[in-house]
Amino acid sequence: MASLVFYSNRRRLVLSIEEAKTAETRQRRIDKAVTMLKEGRSQ
Repeated sequence: MASLVFYSNRRRLVLSIEEAKTAETRQRRIDKAVTMLKEGRSQ
């Protein structure tokens, strides 16, 4: 299913996760991205 997400949206998600300053923020963003992808949303 993740392959259905456009490159620009995947890039936006990855950059958001990579730019997190703390481990807690990074994990929260990962959890949010996974939830969005499971629901079929990209934003």
